[in-house]
Amino acid sequence: MPHKRAGGQSYRQVLAATDEFLHDLAARRDGSRILVIVHSANRWALECLLARASLEDLVAAPPAWRPGWNYTLPTGWTASTR
Repeated sequence: MPHKRAGGQSYRQVLAATDEFLHDLAARRDGSRILVIVHSANRWALECLLARASLEDLVAAPPAWRPGWNYTLPTGWTASTR
């Protein structure tokens, strides 16, 4: 698995940043429906944090594109990366 693109973040850094974003979102927008537009690394982070997918599995065999994904933060949500 590539650890870092030249001048970019590693997948683990994107995972941590997405985790922080979701915690901030949960605190500020609890119960709100929002639209988030992201790159594939952030979508993989959402899969890891909210669907408990393995980052290594996603990098090795990315899921096929489809025109949208829906995620829901569970009540009292906390991710494993904190």
